[in-house]
Amino acid sequence: MRIVVNHLTRMHRGHFCVAGVSQRMQHIRPVLSRGQLEMALLAHNGGPFEMGAEVDLGSGTYCGYPPSVEDFEFVAKRCRNLGVYSPAKFWRLLQRICRPNLGAVFGEELKLERISRGLTCVTDENCGQVSLGCIAFKGQRELSIDRHDSIRLEFRDELLDRKLNVPVNDLRLYEADDKTPRHEIVHKIDRKLSQDTKAILSVGLTRAFSKDEEREPKKHWLQVNNIHFADDPLGRCFDWPPVSPL
Repeated sequence: MRIVVNHLTRMHRGHFCVAGVSQRMQHIRPVLSRGQLEMALLAHNGGPFEMGAEVDLGSGTYCGYPPSVEDFEFVAKRCRNLGVYSPAKFWRLLQRICRPNLGAVFGEELKLERISRGLTCVTDENCGQVSLGCIAFKGQRELSIDRHDSIRLEFRDELLDRKLNVPVNDLRLYEADDKTPRHEIVHKIDRKLSQDTKAILSVGLTRAFSKDEEREPKKHWLQVNNIHFADDPLGRCFDWPPVSPL
């Protein structure tokens, strides 16, 4: 089973999540039988995964359930990096799987949720037809860092016709510690967005959790996994991986 990587998402405690597009134009998320993927599996650490890379996962065992229907269990030591797509080829792939809005990706189960920062989107626990996708987005958009060091993106969804405030967990926007925002890079990407540069978002739904387990049910929360630019599909502008100071 082969995928072309188009999602590289930070997780907590030095781990990451990866997903890509199969030869059937479907999203696949490689997962381990135990635990999360360690940073050693990233290409700059000697592993197979990097943005735009075609990766042979070997044989996989399907283990998905709504909305995470993309999950396949794989054996990390068996997968191989077969090379990185050219920028033009990678952008064509993103365009093929791209949808015009969030509803076209996640379906009718996606609904608006009010948070302290405004509006975001969720699905109920174990509801939804998919948990991964790509959307084209236009108009005003703003990337910022809040007082909790969370990177956020404000943008208007075409179908919902609402301005959303969504966390961004693009691995390339964080330092090597996987928690500190790369302030200069965040400002650099925000400037590109403000110039109305054509872009595609890799988006996803989190595993179900509740922000207040005593009062609220678990939900799957919308997040931006990665930002891709038409003039730089492989993301050289992110200057990634970050160089650790001596």
